[in-house]
Amino acid sequence: LKSATLDLQKQIIGIPKDQLLPPIARQGDRPWKKPSGKGVRMLNVTEYCDYEDGDGYVDISFSRQMEPYICMIEGNFTT
Repeated sequence: LKSATLDLQKQIIGIPKDQLLPPIARQGDRPWKKPSGKGVRMLNVTEYCDYEDGDGYVDISFSRQMEPYICMIEGNFTT
């Protein structure tokens, strides 16, 4: 579990700029403007991962930019 936590914290995903989704809006946010260009935006998957030896679970906080993509996942996953 500890090794998986370290691997997850290192994960980066590249999304072509023309396929970017707007982040989930929160009160007080400035309006989202889709970036221009044909490049790729590199995103960190997680903001942080907490692991405690012997506890048997990992607490994960996904980065805000990843939220719309995480919300699109369907299937049988634990919380």
